[in-house]
Amino acid sequence: MTCDQVRDALMEIAVDEIGSLEPHLSECEGCRALAERVRRTDAQVGRSIDSFADREGFDAAFARAVELAAHQPPAAPVHRGWIAAAVGIGLVVAAAAAGVLFVQSLPTNLGLPGKDAVAVETVSEPVDGPPAPFAPAVGPAAQPRDERPVELPQPIGTHVDLVQLEAPALLGRLEPDQIASLEALAHDVEGPLTRRDTASRMLMVNFFSAGETARWEAAIRYHLANVDLADPDLLYKLALHLAKRGPSEAEEVIELCERALMGRAVWKGKTYEARVYSLYKLRAAAGQKLWQQAESQHAEHPDDATLADARRWRAETGTYAREWLEYTRVVGKDTEVPYALCVSARDEDYCGVP
Repeated sequence: MTCDQVRDALMEIAVDEIGSLEPHLSECEGCRALAERVRRTDAQVGRSIDSFADREGFDAAFARAVELAAHQPPAAPVHRGWIAAAVGIGLVVAAAAAGVLFVQSLPTNLGLPGKDAVAVETVSEPVDGPPAPFAPAVGPAAQPRDERPVELPQPIGTHVDLVQLEAPALLGRLEPDQIASLEALAHDVEGPLTRRDTASRMLMVNFFSAGETARWEAAIRYHLANVDLADPDLLYKLALHLAKRGPSEAEEVIELCERALMGRAVWKGKTYEARVYSLYKLRAAAGQKLWQQAESQHAEHPDDATLADARRWRAETGTYAREWLEYTRVVGKDTEVPYALCVSARDEDYCGVP
């Protein structure tokens, strides 16, 4: 691996997975020093959060964390490192302060057409996408929000000091002209891709922290369409976000799941297992919603077209359910629900043994 690849990896992988980079770190003093800095920072943040919460409670912990952050010198931006730090540190502190666990869940019932409905256990996983309903970082019961203006140079156009905007973006407090400048930078197709990527991710974090769900979704959509088409983390988060909307978004959820699965090699360990399992399940649930909708439409308007649509989505659901079932067997999870869905859509010969 090159130094650039290792430094990118250090900003993305879990701290306990840094050992996988040891062949390079053992030979490169600069990368080894950066790895140690990442480990120290992670440990320090964990101790600080625990200490704050134990002494002061969640609300006071958040206020204290913000106060301390204001006196820290800004770190130089690194490709994708900023977003990792923001999600891994700032959003955790914010969530702890509000007493909120951000979770996305699948429906508790897949609602199979007819009487053979299959109940599905809820999948809950902490994610850094918006919950439903979206909760602001500091809720009504928390301490009053500090409304003092952040003293920052006002960027113009694409001449943006990204380091100076990190803190207010993390807190969801970017001013309209700063947002406009970041959008101009993210949309500058002739500009450096790394700066476009960082600006785009800053916008996502700002909208998330500010509780602006629609703008958060729009920012992710723009990023996936124009900046990084294959980011599996963002594809996964957007699929989770859209899954709760019902059949109207189900086809897009399927597409997002398949794109995320194509890039799943970037995940490691437990993250890989949890996300791949969730993606297979999300896709099967989305296919089943479309099957159920198609069956209803055929019942109301029976003709060759609606019959073909119902048969198509029943077959697709069977395929998605079997792939979910096969992965469930691989990771040793309970196969009852994916097997029941697979058999409902196809048959026992197709699905194999439970």
